[in-house]
Amino acid sequence: MNQMGRAAGPLPSVSGRRSPVPILQVATGFWASQALLTAVDLKVFTVLFGGPKTAPEIAQETGADPMGMEALLDANCALGFLHRNGDRYRNDEVSNAYLVEGSPGSYVDLVRFMRDPLFGIWQGLGTKVIIYLAALQGVSRDLLESAELDGANRRQKFLNVTWPAIGPVQFFVLITSIPYGIEKDALVQRIGELIGKGLVPQLTNVKDLSTHDVRISLELRPGANAEAALAYLFKNTPLQTNFNVNLTCLLPAAGAEVAVPARLDLKSI
Repeated sequence: MNQMGRAAGPLPSVSGRRSPVPILQVATGFWASQALLTAVDLKVFTVLFGGPKTAPEIAQETGADPMGMEALLDANCALGFLHRNGDRYRNDEVSNAYLVEGSPGSYVDLVRFMRDPLFGIWQGLGTKVIIYLAALQGVSRDLLESAELDGANRRQKFLNVTWPAIGPVQFFVLITSIPYGIEKDALVQRIGELIGKGLVPQLTNVKDLSTHDVRISLELRPGANAEAALAYLFKNTPLQTNFNVNLTCLLPAAGAEVAVPARLDLKSI
């Protein structure tokens, strides 16, 4: 794999068969991009702009874990964005030119744009495909056959039959996680009951599109307020669960023979 994580093309193996290497290169291409994007988020290149530093020094300045930081730095060395000499790391010339915040010609904002909105779009591609496939299953076969009998071509059938049928599915809320211990099927059934009774007028349907991960699609009416629908569901379904936690802990105290009780926050614990 080159520094940009691109496959170089099919490679013949020793046995004469085509190699799976290009497939693996593309499938693992996100390793390289995430290593770079994480380093940009942590301002690693900006920290190193002042000169070589060790992994613990960089970790301290960025607020990261020293062991994790060393792995991240080594990954960027493999990509050519950093160089290591002993236990000290320094920027490559390209990194100094384009990955330092506030420098003329910096690409930091562009790189972050690629991570935030664009990565989310590509990451959700599989979900979008599943949702549209589910919508296509609801298109009336009778209407398609009637349009074909009337002489409609493929484009006309799509514009006049398929698109109007799947149009409402473009407005949806996707639930990707539910509280621990809640049965997903029971939750979907409960939401369906509320929709059927007209108690959530913003929604038209609920579909369980889950595979390995939770994907519950809530179909919205065009122009409906998604936040109002979710607020009602949080209140009237197990989608939101409240519970009490006792954060009182026993802490060792200087000069005391027994531990002293203290109430801690989650960060302190």
